[in-house]
Amino acid sequence: MANQTVLITGANRGLGNSCIKALLASPSFSNGKILMGSRNLESGKDACEKLGDKRVEVVELDVTSKHSIASAAKTVRTMAPNGISALINNAGVLGEAEGEDVFGTNFTAVIDILARTHPDKFVKAVSPGFCLTGMCVNYKGERQPKEPELGATVFVEALYGIGKGKSGVFLKQASSAGTPIHEAETVETNWST
Repeated sequence: MANQTVLITGANRGLGNSCIKALLASPSFSNGKILMGSRNLESGKDACEKLGDKRVEVVELDVTSKHSIASAAKTVRTMAPNGISALINNAGVLGEAEGEDVFGTNFTAVIDILARTHPDKFVKAVSPGFCLTGMCVNYKGERQPKEPELGATVFVEALYGIGKGKSGVFLKQASSAGTPIHEAETVETNWST
């Protein structure tokens, strides 16, 4: 992915930040640029400074605000005049809704339509699995969450590994908590026909 640009939303911390680190560590992403979407510009600048890599730039982006999205789109057009090569739409909130219903209604149908109507684009759904991030820091359940760095490996696989060049696939980070990153396993399932 030489000289290409990836925009990652919600990337100043947690899983999004781990995605940045995974891309920066990937030999396939040697000359690319990452746009770190951050709801708060100062938090994004701090996170960018901690990464210490000139390939990462901050874009103020609150995905819940139409005004912020419009402003970010203008900024991205300036920062990446040739457009972005990939969007990792990571930003989110943790809520109480029924996950399966929300996923089916708001995501699966839309992605399926995109994959069918834009066969020239690679549309994929990706799940890092249950990762321990700031949103679930007080989690007391029985299920053991994995580290965000392990979950982030699926995004690199989607771009450069088993998901490369494919559309209409669901990729899931299938490793158990505690698995070393070099042993990470990604599983692929077709969801679009």
